[in-house]
Amino acid sequence: MTTTHTDPAAHPSATIDPGAVVGAGARVGPRATVGEGAVIGPRATVGRYAIIGPRAFVCDGARVRPGADVGRDARIGPRAFVGRDAHIGPGADVGADARIGPRATVGANAFIGPGADVGRDARIGPRAFVGRDAHIGPGVVVCAGAHISPQAFVCEGATIDPRATVGRDAIIYPGVVVGAVVPAGAIIEEDY
Repeated sequence: MTTTHTDPAAHPSATIDPGAVVGAGARVGPRATVGEGAVIGPRATVGRYAIIGPRAFVCDGARVRPGADVGRDARIGPRAFVGRDAHIGPGADVGADARIGPRATVGANAFIGPGADVGRDARIGPRAFVGRDAHIGPGVVVCAGAHISPQAFVCEGATIDPRATVGRDAIIYPGVVVGAVVPAGAIIEEDY
């Protein structure tokens, strides 16, 4: 059963399940929904119309912007940012200080490393791995199971196919399709 929450840090129109926990100093916006067993950490912000699924965890200082959807059992790390209308799939893990851009999608059980930046409209497939401080440009597609190593830079509109790996510090140019293992430090300017 869900009820309207009476905590002064939650907007009166927010719906927070009685089994959810909202930490000190956290804010839950108008018409936001927080599911059963979910945890909103201290100083975290959940924007208007955002949905936090059952057993999801939004850590200390994280920001979930309006209209974003954080799936069941997902974790949003400390100080991470989830953009407007972004979707975080069930069981996904977004690391500390990571940034998920507006309308981006992170698939079920995907991992986004600490400090990684996923651009607007990017699509990260289920079980994909994006390493620490990696940059995924706007509109990039990282298919299910692909692996992006730490500090790699994938430019706008590129596609990383399933089972492909992009090595540490590699650069993938805009629009390139990668279907193989890209060595560390490589610069890929055409389909690979």
